[in-house]
Amino acid sequence: MNLYNIQETALKAQGYKIYEGEQALHQICFNVEMKKIYYDDGGFYMNTDYKGLIREDTGEVLYVGKEYSPIRNREIVEAMTPLFNDGFMLKDVRVYQDRKFQINLWNPDETLEINGQQAYLRATFGNSYDGSQSFVAALGAYIQVCSNGLTVGKGFALRKKHTGLSDLSSFMLESVHNRHKVIEKITSKDWDNHDQVKIMKLFDRITKGLPDGKDNKPNSVKVLLNQKFREEMQLYDNLEFALFMATTNLATHGHLLGVSPSYQMELETQASNVFFNN
Repeated sequence: MNLYNIQETALKAQGYKIYEGEQALHQICFNVEMKKIYYDDGGFYMNTDYKGLIREDTGEVLYVGKEYSPIRNREIVEAMTPLFNDGFMLKDVRVYQDRKFQINLWNPDETLEINGQQAYLRATFGNSYDGSQSFVAALGAYIQVCSNGLTVGKGFALRKKHTGLSDLSSFMLESVHNRHKVIEKITSKDWDNHDQVKIMKLFDRITKGLPDGKDNKPNSVKVLLNQKFREEMQLYDNLEFALFMATTNLATHGHLLGVSPSYQMELETQASNVFFNN
C-alpha cells in the first residue's frame, strides 16, 4: 500500500508530500539552473548582482541570491550508488513545497538492537532549493516496531553549505566501510531508567531550539512531545528510552500532527546530540 496515497489528503494543506516506490526519486530530480536576475525599471531591464535558481519545467523561481551554488538532487541520487550496491534500499522521499527534500534509505540486512528493540541501519539525506538549510547526510537506524528514525551525529554526518558536492561521494564510501562504528555507537548506549531530574534536563535540551508559543504559551511541539513522552512511558519501563522514542516518533511522523519539517529536523538533530553525543 502506497504511503503517499494514504497521507496525501492530510498533508496537502501543509505542502508536504511523501513518495514511495520506484518513481519516488524521479519526483525530486527535476532540472534547476542558476540564471541572471534583471530588474524591470519602467521598461528598461537593469542588470543586477543577483542570480535566481529556476525550476526549468515550470519557470518557477525557487531562490534568489548573490552567491549560491546549489547541490542538485540529481547529483545526490547519483552519488548514492555505493549505498544501493551495498544493500541499502529506498524507504521514502519527503518533500515540502518542492523546496525542501529528505531522502531516507534503509538496509534490511543490517539489523541491530536498541534497548531490546529491533532496528535497521538507516541513511538519510536532506537538501533544499530555497537556501533554508545546508545539505546534510547522516547514518542512523530505523526502529522496526514504529519506524521511528534516528541519526548518529558527530563523526557519522556530513553538513555542507550550497557551494558544491565534492565531499559527498567520499562520504558515501566511508559510510559503507565504517557503518559498524554507527551500529556500535547505537547498540552500546546505556539507557538511564531512574534519574527523573536527568530526564527533565534531557527534555529541556531537546526542546531548547523551539521558540515560545503565542502569548507566552508553550510551543505546541513541546506540548506534543510531552504528551507523547507520557504515552511512551506506558509502553516502556525506562524513562530515558521512553523520551527517546517520543522524540524520534515526532521527528519521523510529526507531520501527521501538523509539526513543520523545520521542527522535525530540529527534533532529530537534538535527539542525536542528546542521546548519542553527550
